[in-house]
Amino acid sequence: MAFAFVVAAAFFTAVRLLLPQQPGGDLKVYAKNLWFANTEFPALVDDIEATGADAVMLQEVSDRNIEVLSLLEKSYPYQHFCRFSSWSGIALASRHPIQGEPICSNSRAIAAVPVVIENSKVWLVSVHIPWPWPHDSLNNEIDAERVLTDLDGALVIAGDFNSMPWSGRVGRIASLTNTRLAGPVRPTFKLRHVPLPLDFVLAPGGGSQEIRPLFGSDHAGVLANIRLWVP
Repeated sequence: MAFAFVVAAAFFTAVRLLLPQQPGGDLKVYAKNLWFANTEFPALVDDIEATGADAVMLQEVSDRNIEVLSLLEKSYPYQHFCRFSSWSGIALASRHPIQGEPICSNSRAIAAVPVVIENSKVWLVSVHIPWPWPHDSLNNEIDAERVLTDLDGALVIAGDFNSMPWSGRVGRIASLTNTRLAGPVRPTFKLRHVPLPLDFVLAPGGGSQEIRPLFGSDHAGVLANIRLWVP
């Protein structure tokens, strides 16, 4: 009986994530794993600007595609880049000024900046945590949770989690930060032709989410209209 209850709870949790949500109306976020060798990022920049996103979270920002930050600078002048290797960095760009000290995690996991929206502090967090298997990503997860636990104010977390939205990794991060997944969650990456939902956005009140094209990457982009404050 207990096992059946657990299975049913897991099923309904997964189903809920696949359902549409109402737009939040407080902030629009565009998240994208660029793919380190991407050369089609000018089209991506056009798409980002056309959506009217307020903040952009980027992963796999490399020496080969870092020009994307320069192309975004006119519309998103407030930027932060954490370099973890020549092929892998995490970045974010915002229309809102950075109001405090930006943060980089010790190992590849997180780039974060504080901004002020409607007189309240909001942390914008771009995340890229390695696959849990076959990689040993425990230190990366610990770094992510350590950084997130220390942040005060509302958190908006977006990017490539390399884990399913109903996984323990995502569940722990949501619990630590009092956030909810925007929905509906949809596949953003194909592993040997199997579609997987790996890229998504968490915010205090959730929100609506849609998938954007690949634009030269192996990951689809995600655009979310989120709710920052829960009544």
